[in-house]
Amino acid sequence: MNKKCIILIIIVLFLCNFCTIKSERIFNNDSKENSVNNSNKDSKEKDKIKENEVDETTIIKNSDVKIKFITNNNKTYQKKQSIKIEIIGEIDGELRYQWSNDKPNTFSNVIENNQTVSISNHTGTFYLWISFNDKNGKNHIVKSPPVLIDNTAPSISYEEDSNLYYSLTENEGTIVNINDSHSGIKTAQYVWSRSNKQTPNNFPNNFSNGQKISKAANSKAFYLWIKVCDQVDNCSISVSKPFVGTLIHPNTVNNDRPRLTTCGTFDGNEIAIYNYILESRISNAQTKREKVVAAARFLAIEFPYRIVYYMNDIIAKYPTQGHYYQKGLYLNSSNGWGCSIKKEKDFSSLNFITGNFYPNGLDCSGFITWAFYNGGN
Repeated sequence: MNKKCIILIIIVLFLCNFCTIKSERIFNNDSKENSVNNSNKDSKEKDKIKENEVDETTIIKNSDVKIKFITNNNKTYQKKQSIKIEIIGEIDGELRYQWSNDKPNTFSNVIENNQTVSISNHTGTFYLWISFNDKNGKNHIVKSPPVLIDNTAPSISYEEDSNLYYSLTENEGTIVNINDSHSGIKTAQYVWSRSNKQTPNNFPNNFSNGQKISKAANSKAFYLWIKVCDQVDNCSISVSKPFVGTLIHPNTVNNDRPRLTTCGTFDGNEIAIYNYILESRISNAQTKREKVVAAARFLAIEFPYRIVYYMNDIIAKYPTQGHYYQKGLYLNSSNGWGCSIKKEKDFSSLNFITGNFYPNGLDCSGFITWAFYNGGN
């Protein structure tokens, strides 16, 4: 082989080797690009999963067991929370769980792999604690991410008043305090009502914590109803003490008070309030003598009407008259004070004629007996 042929062969071999190296570099670069793209794709898929549920995996040290807590990505308070358990790897025996704030001493509940367990009827921050043995018999205890539970209704309180009622004068009312230390207040509403027994259907007025709720003075009794709900619709409903308005005159001697001559002047709520105040006046007095005076004072001064003088017939024969022995105010009867009743015995000297109708009331003995009976017992 001559010298020229040898040189030509060397050149061809060199060119072949160069092309092979370049080809390998191009292939390797393409592979790296594909690897990055696939990684980005996998990352996006994982992000998509996390948008729907939080998959928190706990890897057990010195073991091939993994536990996944799937919590539906709920970081807010709910009345009920759920967690799905997924076990990856081999365990020995039962998988047990317990809901608790702190690490429990016992695990009384059994759970299967891929089972969902829930917690409700509690309030606070809770964890799902899992206890199991790995295939080597070693016990492990792990806990889930925290879940927030709220099944406690908000609290409602009114500004304190030394009386058992609110004396409602123009633009006066009471401060209402509300609180919810878990999910927080969503709505706070109120309504005025004549009744403290029947819960209103609607609460049309909104208010905020610490607000003074007032109502113009009125000759009728009213109650303030409050409804407060938290963010997960736990609700509290409360009714205040009565706002008596001008129903009573606590410290005023008024000789111009109207006479009670009409039957059914007061409804059941107002009668209950009057008796409520009467009882409070008597109970606040110390001695029996003071209690008798408190009863007499209420009827003679605080009650807005004068009980008319009525000369009673024989009490045993006509028990509806006067009611010497009436506990409380004799207002809730068709024969009560102010109602017309027929005179059965002649007291013409006192302008009471037999057969005529007169408003029921008390004579002097009746008033004294009533005061002793209510205050002295």
